[in-house]
Amino acid sequence: MYDKIQIRTYLGPAGQQEAVKNLLRACRIPSHSASVYEQNHDTGYPGLAITSTYVDLHLSDKGLAKKVDDLLSNMGFSQSR
Repeated sequence: MYDKIQIRTYLGPAGQQEAVKNLLRACRIPSHSASVYEQNHDTGYPGLAITSTYVDLHLSDKGLAKKVDDLLSNMGFSQSR
């Protein structure tokens, strides 16, 4: 059940920080194991920037990692890196 710590990064729609934080709290993920932030990516075209929500997780429980992966996928997030 517990193994090495897995580091996972998810990329999703902007404006989802509070929803993701609430989801992580509901799954009882400690705040020191998760980071939720928004990042603005400049595409190089004037007036065209893309804002995305990023979630970094450090989990050792494979079952919990799978559960969070499924929940974030349902919210429109995909695993990056």
